[in-house]
Order: sequence, then C-alpha cells, then structure tokens
Amino acid sequence: IIGIPLVTLLGSAALAIAILPSSRQESGRITLKILLLSIAFWSFSSLMYHTTDFPSSVFWLKMILALGMITGVVGVHFCAQHTGSNSRPVKAAVYIFYAVTVFMFTLNVTGQLIVSAKLQPSGAVMAQFGPLAPAMWGSITLAILTAIIILVSNYVRHPEKRTVYAV
Repeated sequence: IIGIPLVTLLGSAALAIAILPSSRQESGRITLKILLLSIAFWSFSSLMYHTTDFPSSVFWLKMILALGMITGVVGVHFCAQHTGSNSRPVKAAVYIFYAVTVFMFTLNVTGQLIVSAKLQPSGAVMAQFGPLAPAMWGSITLAILTAIIILVSNYVRHPEKRTVYAV
C-alpha cells in the first residue's frame, strides 16, 4: 500500500529537481515547480499516513486533504499557463478554485472535514469525515476535470502544438 505513494514521491521530486535549471522565460515554470512539489509532499503525507502510528494519522490525513486541494488548484493554474489560455472564463475558474481552496483549507485546519481516524485490527484506517467533506472532494474533482478540459480543448484547437500539450 506504500508502493504508489513512494514511487510518486520519488518521481515528482526527481522531476522538480530536473526542471530547476530550466529557462526563466518558459511559461508556467514556477507553477510547474509548485505543482510537482505539492505532489511530492502529498505523496510523502500519504506514505506517512500509511506507515505511522496514531494519533499522528489524523494529522497526516489532514495533510493529504490540504495538499490534494493545493495540487488540484495549482494543476488548473499550470494548465491555463502552459496552454496560454487567457480567456475570462479560464481566468475566473482559476481565481474561483483558489478561493474555494482557501475556504476548504480553513475548514480542514479547523477540523470541519475530518472528525476522527481509527486503526482497525486488520491494519486498515477507518476515517470519519465531516458533513462538508463531499464538497471538498467535489472541488478537487472539478479542478482536475477543469485542467483536463483546458488541455484537451487546446489540444483540439491548436493541432500545431499537439506535441507540447501531449508532453
């Protein structure tokens, strides 16, 4: 169960280090670094969540949720920058996702999203989420879908840049 977070952690950290010397003029360079670092920290949190003892598992679960929200919004921001999508709807979506992330992050920090987490005899973790947790999951899902839509729509509209978007 720790294999996926470990591989993701190593891969995203390696990519973040690999792009350090890239040109400062490349579109979305800083946003990509933040995205890769948030993925690395999310993976580290997931790894810690599955390998540490209680009561720290509640802390690591909160970190997973917080970093998942950050990764989703930064992913949308990066896709908009990378594709050069400067339309009002795309800019509005990025700002709205940042605002929702700040709101959900506040709920997470104040304990409104996670009620408890308990270790089961089988070794599985049973988490009880608050009533607003589905809104958080929905916002993360919507952010990921928005990033995909931005990439696919630009991929279809600009066939000359398909190699850049596919990478």
